[in-house]
Amino acid sequence: MKIYLDDLRGTPDTWHRCYKIEEVQRLLCEALLGGEEITNMSLDHDLGASYLCPECYDLAREVHELEECNCLCHENDPVKDPLITPTGYDLVKWMAQHDMWSTYKPMVHSANPVGRVNMQAVIDRHWHPPDVR
Repeated sequence: MKIYLDDLRGTPDTWHRCYKIEEVQRLLCEALLGGEEITNMSLDHDLGASYLCPECYDLAREVHELEECNCLCHENDPVKDPLITPTGYDLVKWMAQHDMWSTYKPMVHSANPVGRVNMQAVIDRHWHPPDVR
């Protein structure tokens, strides 16, 4: 399986699309338990903007506190701050902590220059081929 983590870009053919890091974490855990191979990963840093309702998006841009909202971005917590969204960097730190990697070194396709560098640093430091595990 090839995993593509991104909230906005189109998904390449033959790749499994994930919008949130929790989806990737679930797939990695299921693959480990079920003996399935995650061969490739392409990861974005900034996630979550596509989940925000227009009101929350405007509020997030203005950095105001949110009033009660029932949109998808607040389905579990009506006063959750939409600026605190897990990123691809959070994912690769989790992958390093739990030693859960794809067969081939994950790629980072983020347009966020700082996020991309941070993610790549974790991958470069902790990823290793499967036979070294």
